Amino acid sequence: MDDEMKRETGQAKPASQGKSVLREYAEALIVAVLLALVIRTFVVQAFKIPSGSMLPTLQIGDHILVNKFMYSFGPIQRGDIIVFKFPQDETRDFIKRVIGLPGDTLEIRGKRILINGGPLQEPYGDPGPHDDRLTPTDTGSALDAGVRVAKVLGDPLQQPCFLGS
Repeated sequence: MDDEMKRETGQAKPASQGKSVLREYAEALIVAVLLALVIRTFVVQAFKIPSGSMLPTLQIGDHILVNKFMYSFGPIQRGDIIVFKFPQDETRDFIKRVIGLPGDTLEIRGKRILINGGPLQEPYGDPGPHDDRLTPTDTGSALDAGVRVAKVLGDPLQQPCFLGS
């Protein structure tokens, strides 16, 4: 009798009664996984710092979230910390600081970084009195950052690496 009254009064039964609980959980899980993949691919991704190349700025074992769409709105700037695939082994992610921009000429002299002939004037630009990661073999010739290449180093500035396309 109740069913007849509901039909006559135009009340419909809720949509959730038509789906099984298992189906609702499956749909929610699929939506959650798809949303997580989209966010991880296009918006933000978590990374763990594996080495001391960015000490003291980033400590070994630190966890960071990387904004993946920031450079859609503007170019990379000197001083930005970026994550990129290592050119010789794309299974490895590198986390480094940008010091040279396209068109810059970079030179390492006596553990000092020169950009376009002048010293890098940033707090991370001084390797410090006891930092021996910039060795005499790294010094000398000027490096042209090219047209579409950024120059990146760890903190305190150490072994150079070109990032380009």
